[in-house]
Amino acid sequence: MYIVEEAHNYCPERGYGNAVSSSILRTVASEGRKFGMGLCVVSQRPAKVDKNVISQCNTNIILKVTNPNDLRAIIQSVEGLTSETADEIKRLQVGVALVAGGSLTRPIMVEIRTRETSHGGRSITIISGEGEYKPVKIPEQPKIEKVEEKRPSKAEHVHRVANRLGWVSTATPDETIEILSREAKKMKEDPFKYLQSLAKLGEKYCHESNPLCIKCPMREKCRYRLMKRR
Repeated sequence: MYIVEEAHNYCPERGYGNAVSSSILRTVASEGRKFGMGLCVVSQRPAKVDKNVISQCNTNIILKVTNPNDLRAIIQSVEGLTSETADEIKRLQVGVALVAGGSLTRPIMVEIRTRETSHGGRSITIISGEGEYKPVKIPEQPKIEKVEEKRPSKAEHVHRVANRLGWVSTATPDETIEILSREAKKMKEDPFKYLQSLAKLGEKYCHESNPLCIKCPMREKCRYRLMKRR
């Protein structure tokens, strides 16, 4: 696997510069498979990367992008993405990526865990004199105290989801739960299971900020999402 970091410097799109490596990377991208060679290009500015190279990538891992030119380049180069997907890409949370490509029937959301290994870019020795090496004491990294955020209750999740779906128009979680419990009984549903299913939607997809609308199973019936797309 040949990995090219800051790919816009090594295979720039026309109008963004020239590089000796451009033609080589285009050849690797289009013909490398038959020689068992893989290519991974990484860039924070996809609009500046040669479109011939991007279009040959089978799998695309897309993190949050807000620049209009970069969003346009992604939508035009990646199979299966639409202009609606651009709105979802702009709202991606830190650590969440959209994966798309010919090997997938549709784009999917994935969460990327924090790296467990330590950074290996620092040297443990330096030259202190001619031919002499002096160990360098690497300072310990300061410990970062985690601040526990107050998580919303299940009732708050139910209240938010039901209002966004357009099922109720209420001011408080208690009022929402009272109405939904009555409706569940009318439909001969277990009120607890009914409310629990809505709470799970809120916990997993329908967050207060940056909701994962594209991944939510109720997205096609969601009034909140339809209003955002207008």
